Amino acid sequence: MAAPTIYIGQGDVVRTRLEDHFINKDFWTTAAVFVSNAAGGLNRAHATWLEHALIQRAIQVDQSHLDNGKEPQEPHLSEPERADTQTFLRDMLQILPLIGLKCFEKPKTVAAPMAHAGAFFGDALPALSKATRGTVWAFEPNPQSFRAAQITALMNDLKNVNLMNCALGAGQEQRKLVVRDFSGRSLGGLSQIVDDRFAKRGDETIDIATIDIDTLAPRTSAVSILHLDLEGFEEFALLGATEIIKRCRPLLILETVPSPNSDAERSLKALGYRVRRTFDANTLLDCD
Repeated sequence: MAAPTIYIGQGDVVRTRLEDHFINKDFWTTAAVFVSNAAGGLNRAHATWLEHALIQRAIQVDQSHLDNGKEPQEPHLSEPERADTQTFLRDMLQILPLIGLKCFEKPKTVAAPMAHAGAFFGDALPALSKATRGTVWAFEPNPQSFRAAQITALMNDLKNVNLMNCALGAGQEQRKLVVRDFSGRSLGGLSQIVDDRFAKRGDETIDIATIDIDTLAPRTSAVSILHLDLEGFEEFALLGATEIIKRCRPLLILETVPSPNSDAERSLKALGYRVRRTFDANTLLDCD
């Protein structure tokens, strides 16, 4: 998911500021406004301190593109004023995620490895690398996309990413991957493993290898997240991860969920997996 662009500001008259931003800033669709009452509320120094603190927080957690041109200096506040304003800030940081603004939250990291199949050119690798203290196993069978993902990992110095030029499947075998559509254009991230159950996307194919997670991962390894973006091949990759899923109960992020009454669906149901939510054309499943 792309990081949002945000602007943090203050003003005495909210409507005037919003009208100005409506004219001069074209990236925004939502505004969140915090106000205080006139009697005993926030003064200009308090508001400037909050603006400074929120900008610093946004920079620190690095979950957004900050559109602020100038950063205000931290104003001097007395100890009682600082304590009151910090309480106001805590309240703001608790409310913002509840209205969908999570760009001030630092992502939680996990110690266990995660698997990411369908890496494409590696656009998700920096965020996944940052989200775990363990290894990120990443898989991309298309040679051109794999090379681009390698460059992404090198440019971002992703030392905990183990990138492999193969596909995840139900086992170790040789398959065909469609890499160009019928007009000869590269499919890139839409490259698809040839299977009678899928509509053909093109005629030009290459030979690729598939591997299953159960064979790859050590029996002592604890996988925390399994992210599969496989253009319909997710079901087969899940079958190849049966033992890992049964043992580790990882969070599952799937572009395509298993077909009703398929072996993969029955296996996940038996383990208590259920859909929690969907986002960016992906489905998140976990179990109790």
